[in-house]
Formats: sequence, structure tokens, C-alpha cells
Amino acid sequence: MHRLGTLVLVAIAVLAIWRLAHAAPPPDVLTVRVDLDGKVTIGGEPLKLEEAVMMIGSRQSDRLLVWFQREESRDGRPSPAAKLLLAKIHELGVPISLSSEPGFGDIIERDGSLSKRKRMR
Repeated sequence: MHRLGTLVLVAIAVLAIWRLAHAAPPPDVLTVRVDLDGKVTIGGEPLKLEEAVMMIGSRQSDRLLVWFQREESRDGRPSPAAKLLLAKIHELGVPISLSSEPGFGDIIERDGSLSKRKRMR
């Protein structure tokens, strides 16, 4: 019975090591925020719209993920800068996760509902 317990523990350890070795690396997240007046920040750094597009294009990789948040006008419309930047990100084929909070604490789901964002490692 003792050998069986040891064998089970070894099997669990091997499985855990295998899962760690074969786990996908976490995505390379860029936090992008566009104010109502069109001011763009990436990772908290202010950039011109053209610079933001160039930065996202230059960072493009299989692991890149954009967390995007924009301020809305009173009628719920995005600024022209936000619309243009979203279109450019989509054009580049970079996955986008939308947030309603400036701190990116939530996710706007496809159906419009909100869920809490799980932070990356």
C-alpha cells in the first residue's frame, strides 16, 4: 500500500511538471486608453494617435493582446480617435479586450454584459 501511495505522488508531480512545461506563456498585454478628447495612452504613457498605431504595429506578435478602454460622450459615442484606433488594431489582427473602467478591471463581453477581469500572472 505504501508503494502505491508513493507511485501516485510521483505521478502527480510528473503531471504537474509536464503541465508547467507545456503551458502557453501569458499574453503580452498592452493597455490602451482613449479619452473623450482623443488623448491616447498606452501603458500609462501619452502618445499621439499615429505613434500609438505604430507602437501596436511594431509590437505585433502571436502573444500580443490589447486591453482597450475609451471614454464615452453623454450619448454613448466614442471619439473619432477611439474609432480610428480600434479600426487600426482590428486591421492588424490583434485581439482586443474591451473594458468600461479606466483601470481595466472589467471586461465588456460580446453580449454587452460586464464581468470582472482576472489579472495576468
